Amino acid sequence: MKQAKNTEKTNTKISKNSIPAHERTVNAGAFEDSWEGRSWSKPKLEEARLGIPLTMELLNSPDDEFPVMADSMEYGRRFRVDDGKVYAVRLGIWSDAEGIGAIPGNSAATIFIPTVPARDIQITATFAFPEMFPAIFADAVRLYSETEFSLEYVYGSAQLECNSIISTKALPLDNTALEQVGDDIVIGHTNLNSLLPAHCTYNYDFISVQVKVVFSTER
Repeated sequence: MKQAKNTEKTNTKISKNSIPAHERTVNAGAFEDSWEGRSWSKPKLEEARLGIPLTMELLNSPDDEFPVMADSMEYGRRFRVDDGKVYAVRLGIWSDAEGIGAIPGNSAATIFIPTVPARDIQITATFAFPEMFPAIFADAVRLYSETEFSLEYVYGSAQLECNSIISTKALPLDNTALEQVGDDIVIGHTNLNSLLPAHCTYNYDFISVQVKVVFSTER
């Protein structure tokens, strides 16, 4: 045990002095040069990146009045659900995580939550904004189980979110944005100007909601 302790001290000492003095001086000078040149640091002003997925594809005919685009890697992904659990559903554009949101404030976003019981339920969201119009963007997720189930919307959970790891602040949607249309709960917005203070803007990537899974009771 004593020999091992001495070895540890020796290794520590070697590690601390493994760079000769003249090399440390050269390295320090190089560091000063790079500091003065600012070649490695972040610039004071740079354009925020906006990365759109390259896996976009057309879902319907290009001759339709409103062609629908979707990310083929994300649209319609299936997830198994369990009874009584609450799930956060996030639908939108998976843009550059180091950039800004892909969808501007002068946009329209709508999410459709079916309420009819089934073993496979698709939640769909659509987005319309000037850069793509008249084409619209759509995203969807399919929840499934071997047992028939229905979905309950968690009241007040709807919000807009950005995919950015830099800006994670979400924008809640007012509950007046919720309505029942046929067998669907529909939540959305048509323009964010009424939700934002003057001279402010907000870019986002997703509309997100929470839903509770309720298995049907066998009779």
